[in-house]
Parts: sequence; structure tokens; C-alpha cells
Amino acid sequence: MAGCDHETKFRWTDIRMPAICSDYPAWNSSKVGRKLSKDDCDIILEGHSIAGDNAFVENMSMSTPIPGLHISDAKNAYDFYLSQLRITIEYSFGILVHRWGILRRPLLISIVKVPALVTCLIRLHNFCIHHDSRWTPSPRQADDRDIQRAAG
Repeated sequence: MAGCDHETKFRWTDIRMPAICSDYPAWNSSKVGRKLSKDDCDIILEGHSIAGDNAFVENMSMSTPIPGLHISDAKNAYDFYLSQLRITIEYSFGILVHRWGILRRPLLISIVKVPALVTCLIRLHNFCIHHDSRWTPSPRQADDRDIQRAAG
């Protein structure tokens, strides 16, 4: 289980639970999950929240989709916007796996060493995001490309 920011940098990870475990118990057993389950938590800026999926319980720090099939257009728009935000974590994992080919096949190391390996790769991922402009263009580089593209 992990969380990322808008730049696809991993901000926290918890890899103690096996992959077959559902998100809810993994979240509740994580340090971040326990801390954020309290409505008076101060690690999220006021007016902000984490975008979660249906496995999570909504509270003051977690936004989750509205359940049900027949919901209003406004609630449907909210669910769509929230799903667009949640795509960022999937994108982050995609970049991680693409960047580190060892994650594309079964790991041939002791299960005891897997958390250290994954933690190391996540830290290297964040380092690359922060220091390598080929992967994440600065706002100015993106603006320059957009201006050049628009100018034709």
C-alpha cells in the first residue's frame, strides 16, 4: 500500500501485508492509516484530503466514491473527478515498474529481502523524479513545449 503526490513521488509506503490482503485491513494496520483515522489528525493540510477508493472509510482526511448506481449528476461528476485523482497512484506504480525492470517478473530473492528491495526502488524512483527532468518536466519546460506546439 502506498500514497503519492501529484508529481508521482511516493510519500508513504507500507509493505508489511501480503498482496492477497484487501486494502481495508492493510490501511487500518498501517501507521498512516491509524493516524489519519482520527478526525483531529494534523498531517493533512486543512481543506485537503486523500483520494481513496471504495475499500476505505470516508472521514475528514479521506475522500471516497459515493456508493450506489443511481446517483445525481453532481455526485457522478464528483466520483469521476475522484477517479481521475486516484489514477495518479496507478501511474506512479506504472512508472516504478517500467523504470525498474526487476519488478516486471517474479522476484527470485528471499521474501525477507523483498521489503528492503521495494523500499530502495521507491526511494530511487523519488530521486529520479526529483533530479531527472526527462521523466518529469519542470513547469517551465512543459509551458515552453506547449507554447512551441501552439505556435506551430
